[in-house]
Amino acid sequence: MEKSEFELQCKTFTPLIKKLIEDNIKFYRHKETVKWTFGYDEDASIMAVCNRNTNVITLNLKSVIISFNSDCLRTVEYYLLHEIRHKFQNSIIKDYKEGLEISIDKEIVERWIYESEHYVKSCDERGNENPEYFLQDSEMDAYAYSLAVMKYKYKDISDLYVPYIYGDEFKEIINSWLDAFEEEKL
Repeated sequence: MEKSEFELQCKTFTPLIKKLIEDNIKFYRHKETVKWTFGYDEDASIMAVCNRNTNVITLNLKSVIISFNSDCLRTVEYYLLHEIRHKFQNSIIKDYKEGLEISIDKEIVERWIYESEHYVKSCDERGNENPEYFLQDSEMDAYAYSLAVMKYKYKDISDLYVPYIYGDEFKEIINSWLDAFEEEKL
């Protein structure tokens, strides 16, 4: 994509992303501003990433355009929520390392730290989906959180990707999120 086209598409889709972020603030569990930008990757399966060091979320413009053209904006919202949860995890890790009080059990945070230092990628060297990626606590947490928000808002989530490897523990995490959202009347 040419630079001028990229800039034009960014201007087109920025209001949509801002609205998704604003519409979901009540679910975030933190008050920090969600910093984000567009990037571009030919691999449309990469929807978004959160930089661990800067906590900036980069959305793949190609993926956003494909989702928009396919009438699948919920997919964008789902992965944006997933990355916002990683942003939360990164903030908790930072606070923990600085000796500040945190709202998450320290053993979980220590697992997140270990995983960030020994990160397992979503695909292996041959480009095949890597089941070990999904079994990382930080990934299961982010998938459960984002899926729970989507289920709470939309009820039917059959169009969203759920890693096949997740079982009863994953469903329990989602249900605990749903209970919390219901209790808080979000």
